[in-house]
Amino acid sequence: MNNCMLCGQTLFGRRDKKFCNDFCRNTYNNHLNKENVEVIRITNNKLKKNHKILKNLVELSKLSVTRTELELLGFDFNLVTSFDLSDGVVYRKVYDYVIQQNADNSMIIKQIT
Repeated sequence: MNNCMLCGQTLFGRRDKKFCNDFCRNTYNNHLNKENVEVIRITNNKLKKNHKILKNLVELSKLSVTRTELELLGFDFNLVTSFDLSDGVVYRKVYDYVIQQNADNSMIIKQIT
């Protein structure tokens, strides 16, 4: 006889059974994945914040900004969904928005449709 991996209750049924019920199985697995899920949640929240900042600027028709302006709004330049460097121009993408950083550090925000 085996015991439940979470609560220790004696198990009945299949030989390879590890948990006495779905609650114990889910609780055990959620605990194992908590750190990974937390990192993903924090990262997704930061990406959402970056996206919201860009969306608000586009809605206000403020399509040309400085890096300082974005930083003051809380934009995290280290957290984007993709990054590209082409002909001296830096492109940072956050889902459906692109920030084009020109050689003079001016930034243009574009929405991808």
